[in-house]
Amino acid sequence: MSYAAWRRAHGFADSDAPTPDEVTLRMMIEKGSFTPELTEAMLAAVAPGIMSSVRGAQQAESIAPLPDEVQDALKEAVPEEAEAPAAPEEPPVA
Repeated sequence: MSYAAWRRAHGFADSDAPTPDEVTLRMMIEKGSFTPELTEAMLAAVAPGIMSSVRGAQQAESIAPLPDEVQDALKEAVPEEAEAPAAPEEPPVA
């Protein structure tokens, strides 16, 4: 039986279905054990602001801060919610 059929049979609308974020959070809570990389990726998707803060705090405590290029790449991987889209780069002139 599909989830949509289950909802219909129990008097729920399709709008009552969990969002992708809710499904992710449920998986994290129920499974409880993921690799550190998967955990970080899931948290970055659900709470990008928190992950940005954590990353910034870790970098501030680091004796060897990340180069600017690496920091820029990390910002692109987890965009800030209020961040404006970057303007497209000009192609190099031949």
